[in-house]
Amino acid sequence: MPKLARLLDRDAMRAVLARSLPDGAALGELAIGRVIYKPGETVAVHYEGAVDGTRHDAVATCIAGVDLAARARMPRYRALAQRANGRSPAAATISYDDETGALVSSLPFDPRLPALAEDAPELSRRLGIALPETLELIGYKPRSRAVLRGDGHVLKACGAIARSGRR
Repeated sequence: MPKLARLLDRDAMRAVLARSLPDGAALGELAIGRVIYKPGETVAVHYEGAVDGTRHDAVATCIAGVDLAARARMPRYRALAQRANGRSPAAATISYDDETGALVSSLPFDPRLPALAEDAPELSRRLGIALPETLELIGYKPRSRAVLRGDGHVLKACGAIARSGRR
């Protein structure tokens, strides 16, 4: 993970994330929400910030030995990103950044949490409950889980069941 220091530098990443926005969009202060790190394997850094005054979230992910530029072009990723488009401030919901060697994504895109990319009407239909048009992200762990709130409902999306050895 040679670019780890850069991924943890909020000022450097502010420039990277600003490049993913459409012309004229203003990125405010940036905070690191969470870092997922497996030495020598994976790093995913969750950034929280405001774009034009509205809170948004982004993630930069590096995976050792994986061609992330090719992954960003995969049909499965493209289809998921298409479902999330319009709810992210980024010009492209997912992209590869050459400088950092990272896959840069804007929520609601997370390849391990495809439910985040679903819009409220589809989630309402699948869950059999009425949900508001927008849900508030109240908890997030990249590539693992998200907690959303809206109109008296709290939803938890999980990417994989943790194996604890207990039954």
